[in-house]
Amino acid sequence: MFLPENILHWEYRGEGNSSLVIANGRLGCVLRLVKEDRTFVESVSNDVSETARVFDDKQVQGATAHLRQSTLQLCHQYMTKVIQPLLGKRYVSPGLLVSLPEDFLHSIAEQVEKFRPSSRKHKGLMLKTAHALLLPDFCRVVSPSLDYLHETKFEELPQKKTLEETNGHQVLCFEIKPKCGFLPDHVSGHPIKKRVCRYCMQQYSKLKSGSISQVSTYCPLDLFSGVYDETRRAIFALLHNPQNNLRIFKGGDEVFGSEITTDLNVLESLIEKTLLQRSDESELETCLCSSGTGSEVKHACSLCLSVVKPLDIVVDLLIQALWRTELDSTATTSTARKNTHNSSSIYEDDLSVSDEHVLNNNVFDGFLEERNLKGCVLDKILAVQMMQTTSVEEVHKVYQQLQSSDQSR
Repeated sequence: MFLPENILHWEYRGEGNSSLVIANGRLGCVLRLVKEDRTFVESVSNDVSETARVFDDKQVQGATAHLRQSTLQLCHQYMTKVIQPLLGKRYVSPGLLVSLPEDFLHSIAEQVEKFRPSSRKHKGLMLKTAHALLLPDFCRVVSPSLDYLHETKFEELPQKKTLEETNGHQVLCFEIKPKCGFLPDHVSGHPIKKRVCRYCMQQYSKLKSGSISQVSTYCPLDLFSGVYDETRRAIFALLHNPQNNLRIFKGGDEVFGSEITTDLNVLESLIEKTLLQRSDESELETCLCSSGTGSEVKHACSLCLSVVKPLDIVVDLLIQALWRTELDSTATTSTARKNTHNSSSIYEDDLSVSDEHVLNNNVFDGFLEERNLKGCVLDKILAVQMMQTTSVEEVHKVYQQLQSSDQSR
């Protein structure tokens, strides 16, 4: 049993279609909780009651709880046995599957309700699940060993020191949902699908349905192109219209995103204050405008910020992070990159650029338009995406057939 300590130490972090995440800054971890459709639950409540009359009520509840736990187990196994081997342990932490007290889930459901966006409230927490995924909090620079959290009394836990607590500096974290970065060959229907990416087409569908108020200029093909100007254009497009594809955190708190604020003036002011946190004279030798070539984390001084806008500095640092390669890559990478939309690509196999060379590029020197970044996180993601051999439309047809078959039983 996972004992989640004081309920007040857990804060709402965010949610998607199937999960809600709460964070604990004291422990440097998050809990991924399962959601369920409230309208669906209400519609089947009569069926469950009828079933309970025929079978023992405890047996029904036990079977339901087992099914919900099995869903989480499948998710955890998928992360452990499929995604982590493909992307590498450096980029994927499958976490731990833990059991929770039911009263904790009820308390959390009440506590986070006021922070949830109205567009997500048609689904609530699955209160009878009593299981969740325990994961490191990647919005903070802390690497807790999750094993020490499992089946441990929280009163006996040492407090994990985050980078913010250690040296007084707060960390900016960028969460990007990149979407598909290539144009697939196996598409059916209109030929435009071979020229325009699915994300860009979906923008107009969402605009028509009213789920967005403005079409985004972000294109995943730009982000995965490996060309500096196009990668930079993609990130700035996300900044101008983040939708649910970009969120920015500072010290574990969300400070920029579609549910918080999309005011770039507010973001730029916040970034400037963050960059100036390490601008004292004792650290100027590692500043962005210095001539040093070390691989230490760079920061900005007032001289930097008088020449270059804070957003430009951070975007360049973000590109460096996305393009950083590993010296000993263990994850699967693809050698066939023919589907990327630009021939000037970072994935040319006949080039060789060391990790040290990539890290030592000064942010003001600019980037080479063609460089080998095989093994960087974008390369790994794209390689996994390109394993797809069936179009989304074909997969959806199979799903509908299975759903129809299940309902007819």
